[in-house]
Amino acid sequence: MWKKLLIAIAAFMPAIAHAENVSVFEGSGWTVFKDDEYRTCSLITIYTTDEMLFVQFNNVTDSADVVFTSDKGGVLGENDERNLNIVFLKGGRVDQGWKNISFKKKKLERNAFFAHLDGNDFLVDFAASSRIGFFYNDEPIEVYNLEGSAIAVKKLRECAARYGARDPFTE
Repeated sequence: MWKKLLIAIAAFMPAIAHAENVSVFEGSGWTVFKDDEYRTCSLITIYTTDEMLFVQFNNVTDSADVVFTSDKGGVLGENDERNLNIVFLKGGRVDQGWKNISFKKKKLERNAFFAHLDGNDFLVDFAASSRIGFFYNDEPIEVYNLEGSAIAVKKLRECAARYGARDPFTE
């Protein structure tokens, strides 16, 4: 199932659209896979609502590409950008530290929203949280359960470490 979604995501992230993607972990609803050609590792989960959450991580550049799908956003055109807030729920506490993140909309089978983020900072929050929410003007677009994400992020980091450490000249 995740391979089908990778092909769809490839419409705007060509680095994941080839046969080099190999699953390295599957568990707790998450799949982690590696891409030797592009030296990245990714995680993906698909919810019972058929919504999808995807994170691609590059350890050397300390970057993460985040994609989520939604039935909302149909009024937006292809490549329209909107600033969204990412909200995490950590141990019952709301963390609103990710504000005004530029997301670009793409049309797949559903509407997909894509952003490029600081990788390690995002993964720390992602792994420590029970939920993630994407908001536009204080209106929820999607809120996802992150159950099992801590082990998935651990496996993602182990996978990405094989490609080298963060380059100190990365800005």
